Amino acid sequence: MYNHKEIEAKWQAYWEKNKTFKVKNDFTKPKYYTLDMFPYPSGAGLHVGHPEWMTANDIVARYKNACWFNVLHPMWWDAFWLPAENYAIKTWTHPRITTDANIATFKSQLKKLGFSYDWDIEIDTTDPKYYKWTQWIFLKLFEKGLAYEQDLPINYCPSCKTWLANEEVLNDFTCERCWTKVEKRKIRQWVLAITKYADRLLDDVDKLDWPESIKEMQRNWIGKSEGCEFSMKKVWDKVNSEGRESALGHENKTISVYTTRIDTVFGMTYAVLAPDHKDVMDFITPEQKEACLKYIEDSAKKSDQDRTQDDKEKTWVFTGSFVINPFNNKEVPLWIADYVLGNYGTWAVMAVPAHDTRDFEFAKKYDLEIITSVVIWAPWSYTWSYIISYNQDIENIIKNDDKKEITFSKSENCYSSIKWGIIIWWNAEVLVDLSKKYLELNNIDIKINTNYWNLVNSWKFEWLFSLNAIKSITEFAEENNFWTKKTNFKLRDWLFSRQRYWWEPIPLIHISTEDYEKIPRISDMNEKMEENIAYVYDKKWTEKRCKNCDCNDIWCTKLIINWKVFSKVYDGIYWKIVCDYNLPLELPNVADFAPSGDGNSPLAKVPDFVNIKLADNLTWKRETNTMPQWGGSCWYYLRFMDPDNSQNLVNPEIEKYWGQVDSYVGWAEHAVLHLLYARFWHKFLFDIWVVSFDEPFFRLRNQGLILAHAFQRKNWWLLANDLVEEKDWKYFEIETWEEVDRIVSKMSKSLKNVINPDDIVEEFGADSLRLYEMYMAEFKDSAPWDSKGIIWVRRFLEKAERIFTSEAKISTEDDNFTMKLVHKTIKKVQEDIENYKFNTAIAALIILVNNWLPKDSELQKEWKNTFIVLLNPFAPHLAEELWERIWNKHSISNETWPIYDEAMTIDDTITIWVQVLGKLRWTIEINKDEEQVSVLEKAKSNEEVAKWLEWKTIVKEIYVPWKIVNIVVK
Repeated sequence: MYNHKEIEAKWQAYWEKNKTFKVKNDFTKPKYYTLDMFPYPSGAGLHVGHPEWMTANDIVARYKNACWFNVLHPMWWDAFWLPAENYAIKTWTHPRITTDANIATFKSQLKKLGFSYDWDIEIDTTDPKYYKWTQWIFLKLFEKGLAYEQDLPINYCPSCKTWLANEEVLNDFTCERCWTKVEKRKIRQWVLAITKYADRLLDDVDKLDWPESIKEMQRNWIGKSEGCEFSMKKVWDKVNSEGRESALGHENKTISVYTTRIDTVFGMTYAVLAPDHKDVMDFITPEQKEACLKYIEDSAKKSDQDRTQDDKEKTWVFTGSFVINPFNNKEVPLWIADYVLGNYGTWAVMAVPAHDTRDFEFAKKYDLEIITSVVIWAPWSYTWSYIISYNQDIENIIKNDDKKEITFSKSENCYSSIKWGIIIWWNAEVLVDLSKKYLELNNIDIKINTNYWNLVNSWKFEWLFSLNAIKSITEFAEENNFWTKKTNFKLRDWLFSRQRYWWEPIPLIHISTEDYEKIPRISDMNEKMEENIAYVYDKKWTEKRCKNCDCNDIWCTKLIINWKVFSKVYDGIYWKIVCDYNLPLELPNVADFAPSGDGNSPLAKVPDFVNIKLADNLTWKRETNTMPQWGGSCWYYLRFMDPDNSQNLVNPEIEKYWGQVDSYVGWAEHAVLHLLYARFWHKFLFDIWVVSFDEPFFRLRNQGLILAHAFQRKNWWLLANDLVEEKDWKYFEIETWEEVDRIVSKMSKSLKNVINPDDIVEEFGADSLRLYEMYMAEFKDSAPWDSKGIIWVRRFLEKAERIFTSEAKISTEDDNFTMKLVHKTIKKVQEDIENYKFNTAIAALIILVNNWLPKDSELQKEWKNTFIVLLNPFAPHLAEELWERIWNKHSISNETWPIYDEAMTIDDTITIWVQVLGKLRWTIEINKDEEQVSVLEKAKSNEEVAKWLEWKTIVKEIYVPWKIVNIVVK
């Protein structure tokens, strides 16, 4: 009888005792590096969704090991994270205690599932020996100018008195803990210049073996666009008897805008500023000051996501000012709108309502001018086809536009129809009124033409096609020096600091300008210096080059202490900055890890950490901002290669051997941020010669979600499972006894539909859980959990075990058929593992078992040997047990993957189609080695085919071997 508890406990103990999966740097073998993404270790432990991708990677790891690869398959804990700190604040339990407890829980659960991890190279990102190198990478980024300070607006909760990450802010822009309205406040932050790598991050996506959907998400997030940036001068505010005076010839404020559609610039009728634009107050007139300040204040209470959501109603306020379009010297009104962000692009946009839906809705709402600058023209007519003056044809054309595909220009007397490919002009107001009235009465939506067509109302560029016009307008602008050709990215620099406790400290020290100026200067490293006294070596004082300087900056300045270079001196936005290379800079173990109350990090409340005495004449302050959780997860895959190296991040020889991660598996939700950040750090490490390859993860695969049943009221509200009762195959809410619908949804603790893998392992076994999660659907597809399914795979394992007992049955097929099936199964399982099609690989194993054993005793040994090796990646505990039973020797982990005979995978008979008169008529069975003459004769003599040949003359007979017979008749 299959006793999964006894078998699994036995072999898990064996693997741990014998270090079966210990990784060695054996450079004589080909390598294979397989890696799991891992969730943060929470107090809730694993649910059945977690083992899905881990099982997939474990199958690949065990298969590659059997193929004689040197396999690196490690486990890690991304343990610096926000929920751990929030839980610590709530329960007043130090996050170190809860994190260690959570890791212990997760580790215990994973060991019960039989994953082939080398636990000797386990990584915890909160270990100072690990984050020493995270800090080292940050310092290298800082040295290269890729980490910089910036005052940025972020989320602040006035009740909690702390800064909030975006994930802590609810959709209504309130704090998730206290529901207080969140504010936007500026604070000094650390930012990483990921945009300097934008082109490389974008271009190199194409060489990765990733799902196309994930690659497209990265492309869209980076969002490269080619366009131009130009300035628009503010119109002079002075008003005299002759009206507002032009700003031309005066010194005025300007705004800059960026566009990819310079061909529409003559259709600009207004411009828009972000409410948090740095110069917004310079454009607000006294008459509009009160309304604008109120609008700016309200905008500060909204999140960036809320401001830019497409389905949100857009709001605006007029500044009272006008700016000048330099392409036609036309004055356009300047508005403020919160959908324009103050930390992105130029913080201002030009508005072309005839060719942008959002601008068009705004223009309609405020009755602003709409000028068509790009229209559809029928070029095949050689004249301005169907140009119509005042007559009734316009009404007929509108009426016949049954798809209601009409674009409309309010001020320039022009309709154009996408369907008809025409332009319709008119000269009489009565025709305008008629057309507008018709559109309203017939509920015709006005479509905005956003395509590339022909220019109108565009000065000397009239009737040029858009792409040609872009070139001509570009040349005109360059000649007149009022624009700059520019490449823009949606990607923004990475906000890389937090004002929290449970994160990696940033190893920088700030020195006030006043204290810095008091430090004595030296012009030569050989000058007399005193012990424990700080000096500044400044190149601008001498032409000599510092022996300890490896930079090319002729103005390089260094802080010298005890005759050694402590750090180069850098300019911060408020203070001088030096690096602390005495790593790791450990997170202090404090009792009070709650927010400081003034917006600073809790570390700011720890005097022994903040105040650092660099020398007898220099005491100053450490950086108290901390790194985000992304820091430790950006490079961890490199540390697995050489986890005990205290001198280098990774040994170069070892790094070259293991190279890229060959199989990276995990959540699709990390498609952008984690993967983009890791790629950025890796490319930087490549640039500074730490790694030898420029992409971290060659192959990426994402698993589908494991879903569960939930219950839904008629009003779409979801109910927890324990609030519902089943009766007569229907489901009812217990409290109201109203019928509810059972639906499939994501597993959620609130819905009480989360399934603990420990419960499944206890009842059915780890091998059953592994098999079921891989068999329930194709790996990339989502599927609902079904308890009946796991019972079914459990029965398969029981049947597989019986084959190795006296209960084994003999196949009713001949041995040749059975052994052919063995070779077909080897090929199928092998190919399916390589392609992450685990469900069909398991199906092939099921078919093999259902056929039972061959009759010959020697062939039975071959069958059993092969089957166990094929089963091992999927159900390793049972495979080990069966291997021991028949061979009574070493672990199956040392066995080689079986090699199939291609000839044995080809059937003796083949089914092919017969085609007559160009249509498939029937199928026939042929021998694989049957001659063409025999095949054709068999096809023509087939009863179903023969009736299509009656009373016809055969013109030609074609046989494509093993595929089709085609008979041409007349």
